[in-house]
Amino acid sequence: MQIVPTTLIAVLAALFVLRLGPVRGLWVLFASLPLGVAAAINLPALGGASIVLADAVTVTLVGVLLLQRGAMGRVLRTLRVPSPAFLMLLLFLYAIFATLFFPRIFAGSIEVFGIARTAGQIGIVSTPLTPSAGNVTQLFRFTLGVMIFLTLATAFGRTPDPNAVLKALVIDAVVHVSLGFSEVILFTIGQSQIFDFIRTANYAMATNHLMAGMKRMVGGFPEASSFGYHTLGLFGFWMQYWFDRGSYRHAQWMLLGAFIVLILSTSTSAYLASAFFLCAFAAANYRRVITSNVKTHIAWILAGGLTLLPIACAALVVAYQAIPDVTAYFDRMLFNKLSSDSGVERMSWNRQAFQNFTDTWMIGAGLGSVRASNWLVACLASLGAVGTFLFLAVLYSLARAPVPEDWRETAIVIRSLKSGCLALLLGALITTPTPNLGIAFFAMAGAITGLSAGAARLGQASRQRLRSAPGGGATFQEWVERK
Repeated sequence: MQIVPTTLIAVLAALFVLRLGPVRGLWVLFASLPLGVAAAINLPALGGASIVLADAVTVTLVGVLLLQRGAMGRVLRTLRVPSPAFLMLLLFLYAIFATLFFPRIFAGSIEVFGIARTAGQIGIVSTPLTPSAGNVTQLFRFTLGVMIFLTLATAFGRTPDPNAVLKALVIDAVVHVSLGFSEVILFTIGQSQIFDFIRTANYAMATNHLMAGMKRMVGGFPEASSFGYHTLGLFGFWMQYWFDRGSYRHAQWMLLGAFIVLILSTSTSAYLASAFFLCAFAAANYRRVITSNVKTHIAWILAGGLTLLPIACAALVVAYQAIPDVTAYFDRMLFNKLSSDSGVERMSWNRQAFQNFTDTWMIGAGLGSVRASNWLVACLASLGAVGTFLFLAVLYSLARAPVPEDWRETAIVIRSLKSGCLALLLGALITTPTPNLGIAFFAMAGAITGLSAGAARLGQASRQRLRSAPGGGATFQEWVERK
């Protein structure tokens, strides 16, 4: 075990979580998420694998919940059939079985693309399938995701506090945007080495790359694509929250900040995912837009968007034709991406991963055995048809999680979390190499499950009290309004 300078930050974060608990301390986890290159400890015995800050905070949150009185009983209630938590448990158990046994069953019989670490450098190589440290690390990271999901689902199921979630997402956005701009400014003035203090994880760092003369924003992440992926979750959350006019008065600035750093990340996958997300967002909210309850700010946006879109498209076409830097930028980012060395390599990963899916009789090769460049292909190759079906069932149950319209702010936060999860999933469908959607996704999903179940429980209890009280013939909505 190797101690690094950011170990102290991990210790302080853990102390905050121990003091605040899993609900009030949620902001600590989300504050650590933008620090993707900061290690809590490094593990040379596992090929130099790193336990990053978010991993350490996750473990602490899980431990704090389990130490509470009656915690196991609440966890078991969270796992009721057919809740998202129950489906997640089934997926987790299958992933454990697949990762422990499938790499041994198919060892030496198929070729896979995997991560190789040599002298601190990371490379993707084609090798015969064999059990490896990658199985351990990927199962560990997937376990962290499942554990934080169950922890937050249980904690918020008991205390459905939307303000705790909102505070966490505000802090996440502020830290993420601040790190992004700070990193670019320090690079511009020639002081980028200041960020070396937090870059303690054993990752390959692509932090000094330019795109058409513009610095690619990476913030506290090792590369622009991972920075853009995290930004997608923030963009999705704040887009829905601002659209629904939540109680937080500065939501528009959170959304603007997420949008700006999304553009400055120059991540092709983030651009494509955001375009798909906006289409899905419009489709999901069109009924509310065309009703008579359209808010003034939404009407202005629609009118302005319809007016400016043709002008913006025409300006981009002219700039692409007339300005060499703009031509080079769009060629490299979009039009020539698939024919680039990176695009060709990633497509070869997907082809090989799908071949691995068929070669393993559609049962998969286990977590950490296969690397792809698409979340769905990675699921098929790693977890097979059964595991992929279970994962899709989890996603469907999250999308269908009840939204308690009687509790306005809770309903808005749940819809916003669903929107953030959707944005992350769309980003994962473009480039994510493994079935693991990341701590941010699992934390948002756990909060959705907990808030939805907790609000339903409180609503049922309130209805029972209302019926037993004098004047119990009033509707629940009338009771809420009187409160």
